[in-house]
Amino acid sequence: MEQNSFFWLVPQNGQPSLLLPRGSSADFDFIQCFDGRFSYEIWVYTQSDEDLYMGMMLDDQPIYNAMRLRCAPEKRWIQLGNFQATKGEHRVTVTAVNKECCLE
Repeated sequence: MEQNSFFWLVPQNGQPSLLLPRGSSADFDFIQCFDGRFSYEIWVYTQSDEDLYMGMMLDDQPIYNAMRLRCAPEKRWIQLGNFQATKGEHRVTVTAVNKECCLE
């Protein structure tokens, strides 16, 4: 059984943004409580005056080394990618590959 879900990566409560300098990463932990394979879409809210490349890993396994996100002069939700996960504890890691990125 496959289900579709969305992840909206946002900073912790009380923090207006998460700044990722070039080459740095941020971890997001989650628990999949149900049996089956679930597909997740990853979305980030950011802006960039040039194309932004971001990496994504699931449980220390690379999914994308450098996913190209088209430039967005205004802040908007941009899909970073997707992955599948089964029941259990997981960690999604996103990396700012080519330049500083601010998630809001």
